[in-house]
Amino acid sequence: MLGNGVVVPFLPLYAQQFGAAGLGVGFLFSAHSASRTFLLPVIGKVSDRWGRKNFLLAGLLCYALSSVAFLLANSMVALILIMAFQGIATAMVQPVSMAYVGDLTPKGREGAYAGYVNTAFLGGVAGGPRCPFYCCCFFCRNLRATEPRPRQQPLPCGSSSPAAPSSEWPVFA
Repeated sequence: MLGNGVVVPFLPLYAQQFGAAGLGVGFLFSAHSASRTFLLPVIGKVSDRWGRKNFLLAGLLCYALSSVAFLLANSMVALILIMAFQGIATAMVQPVSMAYVGDLTPKGREGAYAGYVNTAFLGGVAGGPRCPFYCCCFFCRNLRATEPRPRQQPLPCGSSSPAAPSSEWPVFA
């Protein structure tokens, strides 16, 4: 949602600049969703087999490339193709990041954590780029309050082995 949320406010300006009619604007706004919808299940399945990290990195690279491509676009057709390419990036990032969340969450809390991540994703679209940050801060603060981790006791004076650091964040523990 990162690339789409940043670009969408400017799409009407692009459409006006290139003299797009109603149908062209419709194609422009639907190109991202169409490519994402068709590729989400395919990329999700393939990333389970070939490794998630590569798909996540490729998706982020595609976001960066498509953002630069918007600056170079010179026609409505180019904008539609860039939006479709950005949908491919979303299809690479979204299912893989959700799978990582599933891997990192404690057993029996997968639904809650998936809800937190979706709130951050969709909050970024609705509330701007700072909204996911504030959502994560809010949810992580609440998680710490509801799921405290036992803290390690300090070692007695003169002990030679340092205590292993413990994380207060449930996701990283």
